[in-house]
Amino acid sequence: MASPKPELISEIHAAYGDRTGEWFDTNPVHVQVRGHVIAKRILGKMSFVKINDGTGELMLFLRRDDLEAQQDAFENLRVGDTFGGAGQLFRTKTQELCIRANAVTVDPQSRH
Repeated sequence: MASPKPELISEIHAAYGDRTGEWFDTNPVHVQVRGHVIAKRILGKMSFVKINDGTGELMLFLRRDDLEAQQDAFENLRVGDTFGGAGQLFRTKTQELCIRANAVTVDPQSRH
């Protein structure tokens, strides 16, 4: 079965950018995105990756336990690599729209 086509980040922001964290708690929204890495931050067992798909930017939140087989590829992930993720939208403590990713794809060969 083919994976669903990733959504455009600009469309996610247009549809859900005004929603609160409480709204996402009671109305789970699952999305899938793919874009080029513009920032990566690892904080112990948690990581944040910000991507840009050409239409906008969005941050993905990942837990080390959820990466499983992709752990090595993720640790070598660099700015410019293609990275995708799927999961539930939520708001961070700073109210940034973010995806709590439960599935990721890493393509380090795609640097440009």
